[in-house]
Amino acid sequence: MKIVCYGDSNTWGYNSLTGIRHEKPYPTLLQEALPQDLVINEGLNGRTTVYDDPYDDTRNGLKDIRRCIKTHLPIYVFIIMLGTNDAKRMFQTTPLSFQKSMRSLLYKAIDKELYRSGYGQPKILVVSPPRMHSDYFKNEDTKITFGEQGYEVMESAASCIESCIQPLQEYDIDFLDTTNIC
Repeated sequence: MKIVCYGDSNTWGYNSLTGIRHEKPYPTLLQEALPQDLVINEGLNGRTTVYDDPYDDTRNGLKDIRRCIKTHLPIYVFIIMLGTNDAKRMFQTTPLSFQKSMRSLLYKAIDKELYRSGYGQPKILVVSPPRMHSDYFKNEDTKITFGEQGYEVMESAASCIESCIQPLQEYDIDFLDTTNIC
């Protein structure tokens, strides 16, 4: 079976200490755990759920999710792990806007038009971004980029995601809360 991991730097494997890719980002670990399956890493540093980054117009997840799904059909499981970059101060995200953003992204992923060629909709697993470590305030660049408001948005990310998934249960969408993993 084919598993596609769609996300940001957490999926890509960005190591904030070195600035380069981890040797084994989570899709690689998943591939090792499921050697009979094909796991595809579609992580992109800086990707948001729906926001246009003024410094790089390729980072909007909403604008790219259909391309990603169409590229890899048929897909058995489609994992979405986005939201960290939404908390950047420049997007002025609130818990409510975060919830609406994730809902918009999910509506794109379950669009029947994507699956009209005979491929069924994949199982969708939405993974909350990990909680920001409180030490992030010690890194001046990160503190400036996210601010206290961004930190607060990330603290509520899991509950926002979970609440926007509940009305979509008929679409075979599951949720995994990773806020306490890091």
